[in-house]
Amino acid sequence: MAALVSTVVGRVLEAGIAVLRSVRGSRPMHPHGVTVTGTLTPRAGRTPSGLAWLDELEDARPVAITGRISRGVGLPAVFPDIQGLALRVPTPSAGLVDILTSSSGLGVPGRFGLTLRRSIAGARLSTIMPYRGADGPVLLMLIADAEPRLPGDLDALAHTLTSTPLRLRLLHASPRGRWRLVGQVELRHDPAAAVDSDTRYDAVLSAPAGNTYAWTRRVREPGYRLSRAGRRVVSADDR
Repeated sequence: MAALVSTVVGRVLEAGIAVLRSVRGSRPMHPHGVTVTGTLTPRAGRTPSGLAWLDELEDARPVAITGRISRGVGLPAVFPDIQGLALRVPTPSAGLVDILTSSSGLGVPGRFGLTLRRSIAGARLSTIMPYRGADGPVLLMLIADAEPRLPGDLDALAHTLTSTPLRLRLLHASPRGRWRLVGQVELRHDPAAAVDSDTRYDAVLSAPAGNTYAWTRRVREPGYRLSRAGRRVVSADDR
């Protein structure tokens, strides 16, 4: 029954993406964004998450990361939208890992659902679906600082992030458990770079081997496959 439900959900999402793709082309969701670079600094003495690729990062040693901030539906900045943040993290054992998060709640069941916000400032962004950890399911969460107040318009956000960093905390939890701190994230936009880029972050192709559940793959793969169709994917596999 679980396999049937996840397959049906995946097909429904694929159909929705197909409609958006017919209107928007190759980027039906999160059509516009801001490229960012920065660091993830793991907390010394942190509680293990059960994800080997995350737990093996050295305590208090900053890791250079890249990312993309986006608005899920692509509505004008005057309207609330799903805030998206994708991070690409280099790891010793799994290579480049993409972490895709969307604005959500913090508790249960809010951490499994999407919320609308005008800006990423103060946003709580969850992976929504769990990774498969050594001791069971693991969710990741990014919590952005509420200050400074950041614009919702992506061009204005890019300009602001050239001089003012976005700071966030990365946390992990079991589906119903307490959030525990992994480390601090700091992101900026390079003024010499384009506001957005062709880089695609992919929760399917860039998932560490053995760290996903069959049901999450059934939900995600049809839509991601359709989104990739007809274009070259610049993903974590492009070493």
